[in-house]
Amino acid sequence: MSVEIPKELLASLQNVPGFNEAAFKEVHASGAQLISVRLNPAKVPDISAIPFLQNILAEKVAWNSHGYYLKQRPLFT
Repeated sequence: MSVEIPKELLASLQNVPGFNEAAFKEVHASGAQLISVRLNPAKVPDISAIPFLQNILAEKVAWNSHGYYLKQRPLFT
C-alpha cells in the first residue's frame, strides 16, 4: 500500500539538516512498518560512547543523517 505524503509536510522538511527527500519518499512508498529514532548530535555526538544503543539500533536512516532504525518495535505504554 502506497502512502501519499502531503506536499505541506515535504515543504516543511526541506530545510531540515540531513533531510533527503528521495530516500524519505522511497521508504514510505515501500509500505514497511519501520520504527526509527533521531539522536540529537548535541547530546549524543558519538553513539559508540553509549553501549546500550548498540543493542537497540539497526541501520542508519537514509533520509536523516542522525536517524537510526530500531532492531525491534519497543513496547509503548
